[in-house]
Amino acid sequence: MDSLEISYSLRTTTVQNRKSNRNAILGVVIPDENNSYDWYYRDNPECNSITHFTGQLIEMLKENMFNLKNPKTRECNGSKITEGDASYIKTVKWSKFIASSNWYIEKAIEIRNKADEYKLKVQLN
Repeated sequence: MDSLEISYSLRTTTVQNRKSNRNAILGVVIPDENNSYDWYYRDNPECNSITHFTGQLIEMLKENMFNLKNPKTRECNGSKITEGDASYIKTVKWSKFIASSNWYIEKAIEIRNKADEYKLKVQLN
């Protein structure tokens, strides 16, 4: 999925009397050649959290992650941890997705239905 597709998926538009609604977006993270997800996720067991390395993502993905307007946060070891569905674009490891795909798809739809709670970046730069 490229920036244009993501931008279009985040919009509600009407073209020739046909309305196109905003889509739910779910990012399925594929493991690397060593079957590791460390390139994107780092588990932090001492804080019961996961770090997402969003800096390496394309701008439209990065801007629509950790974009909840009023996130619930907590402190742990000097770091701010964001809890719950903090991102409009939810991500999941491939191994978890194939085990519970329906749950993750429903979760993405649930987030889409609460889109007004997120600061969505829709316009391309």
